[in-house]
Amino acid sequence: MGAESARHHFGSYLSWQSGTLAVDLWIPENKRLLGSIAPVFYTQAGEIRRHPERFDDAIRKITGALACLGCKHTHVAVPPPITVT
Repeated sequence: MGAESARHHFGSYLSWQSGTLAVDLWIPENKRLLGSIAPVFYTQAGEIRRHPERFDDAIRKITGALACLGCKHTHVAVPPPITVT
């Protein structure tokens, strides 16, 4: 699947989804979890709907960014860490 196709698939996948979070990320006690947890999505029948694993990181980062109320720092547009061996 090409990059353009993956972006379109991701956008259409989440466009009709609503999920729930196990914790309230916007309260100060849970701020350390920003970017590390993702919402749980459900089918119309109420069963857990698994998203493709390749979207895990993006969903966690976007969820963290949305829950970081009033922030002025970057959550998503950051380069990946470089590992030096």
